[in-house]
Amino acid sequence: MLRRATIDDAARLFAWRNNVVTRQYARSSEPVDFAKHMNWLAGKLADTASALWVGEVRGVPVAQVRVDIDGGTALLDYAVAPSARRQGLGTAVLRALQREVMLCPADSRPAGILAQVKTDNIASLRALRSSGWVAEGEPVGGFVNLWWMP
Repeated sequence: MLRRATIDDAARLFAWRNNVVTRQYARSSEPVDFAKHMNWLAGKLADTASALWVGEVRGVPVAQVRVDIDGGTALLDYAVAPSARRQGLGTAVLRALQREVMLCPADSRPAGILAQVKTDNIASLRALRSSGWVAEGEPVGGFVNLWWMP
């Protein structure tokens, strides 16, 4: 279900990123212009501390998922394509990510992956909890911290 993202995914990822609902639940709700997106994507694809995948169902792209490693932990970012929402694909993509992480040698796996989710993003909170992510503490600044430990 997951494949590594490439520069050929740029237009698709750009459209998903700038979708009004995606922006509503993102840390930064401002639209991004294509040139900035291209620079960001090229940087992420080259960054050995980041891994970016595209989730597919029967060859059709339906989501993106990224982890940015910082020390022994990683930060999660994921989004389901607007046309693929409300089909349980968030949970499926998160479980696919967990399988990818578990395929890594134990000494190169992050100790934990953190998802910081807006408190009103019910669909994402549900998908994460269904995939075994556990909330830590009380929400801070409108965000819930959820962890998954490989």
